[in-house]
Amino acid sequence: MEERLENVLRKHLGDQLYNEAQVPDWMNGIIRDIGTELKEMDLSRYKVIISVNILRCTESTNITTDSQCFWDHETDRMISYTFRNVS
Repeated sequence: MEERLENVLRKHLGDQLYNEAQVPDWMNGIIRDIGTELKEMDLSRYKVIISVNILRCTESTNITTDSQCFWDHETDRMISYTFRNVS
């Protein structure tokens, strides 16, 4: 799945420069394409949450995020992927 995530992110972000006006379109496209990839994997019996954050990082960038969910360590799984472009 990580390779699929990387491909989706490269497709939408590639060498793009951060542009606040484009972020909503990027996020919608990324979420849509990740959903499509998951459907192709036939994971219909699973509940899926897709969360995307697009940030403009500078030397002084600090971010803190938090989320909560009910989690069963025996059966639940997650994947996280960080994409950084050179621009």
